[in-house]
Amino acid sequence: MEARFQKYRGKVRLLYMYVREAHPNPQFAPCGSTADMGWSHASADTVSSAERAQRARWLANDFNLNFPWIIDDIDDSMHSDFWPFGFYVGWLVDCDGTVLLHEPWGWATPTTQWCDLPLADFDILEDYLDAYLASPPPCYRGVEKGPNVSIVPAAAHTEGIAGSKWVTDLSIANPSDGEARVSLHLQPWNLEDGETATRELTLAARESIEYHDVLDSVFEASGAATLRVESDSPVVTVSRTFNDTPSGTYGQFMRALPDRYAIGERVVGHLLMLEESTDFRTNIGLTNLGDQTATAEVEFFTADGASLGVKVIKVPGRGGTQKNRIIRGLTSSAVEGVRATVRVLTPGGRIMAYASVIDNQTNDPTYVEPIVNAFQQDLNLPAAAKVRGAGSSNWVTDIVVSNLESTTVTASVERWQRDHSGGYPDTAELVLAPQQSFVIRDVLTTLFATDGAAALTVHGSRGLMAVGRTYNDTPSGSFGHSLPGLDVTGDNLLRGGQVGHLLQLEESGAGGRRTNIGLVNTAALPVEVELKFFNAAGAVLGILDRDLPANGFVQLDRVLRSVSNSSERNARAEVRLISPTGGVVAYATSIDNRTGDPVMQLAWPVEETGEEK
Repeated sequence: MEARFQKYRGKVRLLYMYVREAHPNPQFAPCGSTADMGWSHASADTVSSAERAQRARWLANDFNLNFPWIIDDIDDSMHSDFWPFGFYVGWLVDCDGTVLLHEPWGWATPTTQWCDLPLADFDILEDYLDAYLASPPPCYRGVEKGPNVSIVPAAAHTEGIAGSKWVTDLSIANPSDGEARVSLHLQPWNLEDGETATRELTLAARESIEYHDVLDSVFEASGAATLRVESDSPVVTVSRTFNDTPSGTYGQFMRALPDRYAIGERVVGHLLMLEESTDFRTNIGLTNLGDQTATAEVEFFTADGASLGVKVIKVPGRGGTQKNRIIRGLTSSAVEGVRATVRVLTPGGRIMAYASVIDNQTNDPTYVEPIVNAFQQDLNLPAAAKVRGAGSSNWVTDIVVSNLESTTVTASVERWQRDHSGGYPDTAELVLAPQQSFVIRDVLTTLFATDGAAALTVHGSRGLMAVGRTYNDTPSGSFGHSLPGLDVTGDNLLRGGQVGHLLQLEESGAGGRRTNIGLVNTAALPVEVELKFFNAAGAVLGILDRDLPANGFVQLDRVLRSVSNSSERNARAEVRLISPTGGVVAYATSIDNRTGDPVMQLAWPVEETGEEK
């Protein structure tokens, strides 16, 4: 199917309808067990639309499938509509809606034929398509591609509590060899503070541009807003929102998300590691992608799984809202390890959510991105630490592991030491009660009685989630960044041949920032990784190659010094997995040289996000 998609891309529209894995219990398939064929697993018996969507993503990643997908709802309504047409696995539909051809049920080769079903003959489909495209009917106009769209959920130019002053820097990079035309749309949360506005720009090949304090410098606006980025070819967009002080900055990184990451009616978003105490406060933000007001329900749970209460929040169309110290209204007690669920109550509503956990002493925020897949079994936390760093910094990592299942789960945590050359990891076990969130402060000392830097892997049954926070621990408070628990079978990894992008890289003087890059090999075999660095104008600064052993973890400190003899701002890196198999997590940590405050970003592959029309 992938070969046909690539052959006819731009000529016809191909869609894959994912219903479910066919036989979740391989012992009870209609024509005998499929267990020996590797087709089925008990976890294929999905119980929600969100879980089904995640299994579809696993399938797409496992087989490197690039065509668009339609995912059936949990009631299998699409499957029911098509089933009366018989045992067909594919339809060819003309531009006026006429069904021209349906492909019979079958398997691609004789070695996989099962249950005496006929073989699917894709040559018939190709012959028919070639003939159709040679002389198409008048209604055929090819495939029209919509713009690529991504969303920065929140940007700011505003004052906060305790004298904080919040601004957002925005960077957009064009990774292609041609020009990219970009429209940057401002959608204020409160239209009384400004009007919706658009700015057009053109990026040359490989160029990246950075707007400092983007709301003020580009739109002359203040307050809070959502930024919508549209482009005619894929671009990469990231932002950093920070408290700007005379002694340095304290910030959080926020990437621009494709709008398919929005939470809809049947998707639940989970926000972990929230806290309301003398040390930390929590704000939650919601951005509405639709034109009409949407209602969201946010429920909070203690670390033991008990409900703290529910907040029902209305979000104006094309606007947003942030609820500050939202947990304080639910309890008078100090709480840590709180989990929140976000649901959309409005039919057709689509909302993006985030949390910001702020140190009360330093006003340093930690951005928490929602987890919409709560059905993971193997998670990677790419960089945990208990180590002294540059500038007398003292790095520590806390993590939270959550069990969403209704039964007790035993999870194993593996520690892979930085720069190790092979062998086996240290392992610790966690026993999590139903709905429990297990908070582990200073994880390397608590679980492994060690220091240094390491990557962590969590193994267990489905229903696991994990996040962490790595921070510079000082007598006057902490400065940190979030540490996502990444599904190692999902779309968080760079796979063979894929290129991930890291923006806003910097190596400058005492008043600026420094950048480290980390690489984690999640596979049990060695891999080769290439890092190519560009300046803001798109010129190549240099190339670094790294061989990683099985499950290897390296961090390249002050990496820009390896490729440039001068200060660099708004530099960019492309991370490519050279090896054809395996998976790699790549990240960059950018640290303020004055405050020691870090922000962390993951390397994501560029994707086309517009819809075909």
